[in-house]
Amino acid sequence: MQDFLTTEELIHRLKLQDTVVTAVDEVKKSLSRKEKVKKTFKTFFWVAVVLAILHTIYSIIPMVVEHRAIDLYGGNRILAIPNTQELDEELLGEVIYAKKFKFDDIEIGDRIVIYGKFGSDRYWVEQVVSIDESRREIDTTFGYYIQNTYNEAEVIATYVRKASLLGTVYYVASTPRGFVSLLAIQGIILTLIYYYYIRKQEDKK
Repeated sequence: MQDFLTTEELIHRLKLQDTVVTAVDEVKKSLSRKEKVKKTFKTFFWVAVVLAILHTIYSIIPMVVEHRAIDLYGGNRILAIPNTQELDEELLGEVIYAKKFKFDDIEIGDRIVIYGKFGSDRYWVEQVVSIDESRREIDTTFGYYIQNTYNEAEVIATYVRKASLLGTVYYVASTPRGFVSLLAIQGIILTLIYYYYIRKQEDKK
């Protein structure tokens, strides 16, 4: 003889069935969210790798292009000797931001950047005191005492400002030693992230 369920038992079973279905749906949603997070993280990781590669290329260019690629970039950070120092004192360089030199834009009082003064391999900042447009020459001073004359082709760049802390860090990172250090740091960080957060997650599957 077949046993029939009472109304209460039937309601109880229906509620139990709904609870199981709801629990299964919640598990599926949770797994779906985790998969989306993993995919998003993986996407961000590879975007970071591409950006690191582009930054590496960007940092290499100033080391291989003449005068730190100022003409190519339109401006860049360089280490130069400011014109506010006296020649009989110890000369100290500082990181500055200089832009591409344009003779027609230069004015008296502006500062320009020269390379190789006194047979050195350094950049020097000098202040413009006179402009000869017909001969395309400018007169400058260093330390307010020594006057020099340069033609348009001899000027490397126009001084803009002293570099900020971030600009100084960028300059250091684009020197040979700084570049190697930056490359090593980027490589270590990206390798650790890949190993612990991507490869291990894939191995668990």
